[in-house]
Amino acid sequence: MQRKNVSTRYQVLIWLIVWVMLAGLAHPVAAQDVGRIEGTVTRQDDGSPLGGVSVTVVGTGISTVTGTDGAYALPRVPEGPRQIRFRWLGFHAQEMSLTVRAGATQTGDVALV
Repeated sequence: MQRKNVSTRYQVLIWLIVWVMLAGLAHPVAAQDVGRIEGTVTRQDDGSPLGGVSVTVVGTGISTVTGTDGAYALPRVPEGPRQIRFRWLGFHAQEMSLTVRAGATQTGDVALV
């Protein structure tokens, strides 16, 4: 009975080691296919920053909210052409097209009306 229990422990340990190794290999590959988008959202009429604006990468589920300085950052955005949607209560929603490049940062500044 003792021998069977030790064998099961070794099997679990081996599977755990294999899983950790595979997870470690997958991470660098995935990181190569993403970029970053950052920018600032302001009011068009006076150029003042807008905090609390919802910023979404359409179709990805990636989103954030601007800080009090109007700045935002969207890390780990899949590379390729992307639509960025900006929404804030009392302003017209706007969209911007950007092409995200792997390992690069794209700037997406917008002024809401």
